[in-house]
Amino acid sequence: MSTLWRLDESSSEIYEKYIVPAVSKPWYAQMAELGKPFMKGPVADLACGTGAFLAYLTSYNSSVQLMTGVDANLDILQLAKSRGLPSVNFLEADIAELPFDSSYFNLIFCQQGIQYSKQKEDCSLP
Repeated sequence: MSTLWRLDESSSEIYEKYIVPAVSKPWYAQMAELGKPFMKGPVADLACGTGAFLAYLTSYNSSVQLMTGVDANLDILQLAKSRGLPSVNFLEADIAELPFDSSYFNLIFCQQGIQYSKQKEDCSLP
């Protein structure tokens, strides 16, 4: 009997299929509603994963013209890019080392992301 096994899907696809609906998606409406007053300029989703929340935001508020999804995992970003969201730019970067001026974004979301940062203390709020 063989004890070898393999996944039929990539870890990104598994994340999208199981983690997003169970852990992330239940918070989307509340997060979007809380952020609504600040969606008048560039919006970022740090540690955006598969881009599922940005896809939700696109349908929630189509007036937001500039959205950026940032993630350090190139494989998961490929899945995010495959969503074909024309108003979203995806960027591979560590959330503690963003290549933007600190005042660039009008609103920043980060759901389930700080736990993945190498420098969690750099991500803390004042």
